[in-house]
Amino acid sequence: MNKPIIFSLVAVGLLTCSLAFSQTHTVSASTTTTVTGVSYDSTAKQILATALGSREAIAMLTDLTTNIGPRLSGSPNAARAVEWGKAKMTELGFDNVHTESCMVPHWVRG
Repeated sequence: MNKPIIFSLVAVGLLTCSLAFSQTHTVSASTTTTVTGVSYDSTAKQILATALGSREAIAMLTDLTTNIGPRLSGSPNAARAVEWGKAKMTELGFDNVHTESCMVPHWVRG
């Protein structure tokens, strides 16, 4: 399977899970995203169809959510999830896999 498609499937799975637990948001069925006149509906439908027909994306999502668990900003699990993602993309053969430092606001008890 194409590596970018696998990564896209994971992203779709994570997005689907986050949307399932977020507030309800209604989007018109006729809404089409375009940039310079190019429609992305067919690409989105292809990614969704592949995601729903693949066990790889579900396996990766299960691994992330089961073995890493909840990932609050700044938590040890968030750092583990970043390393998990880096290792997974390297394992899948992605080019130029790396992390970058950034400030992540987080709450510290006490």
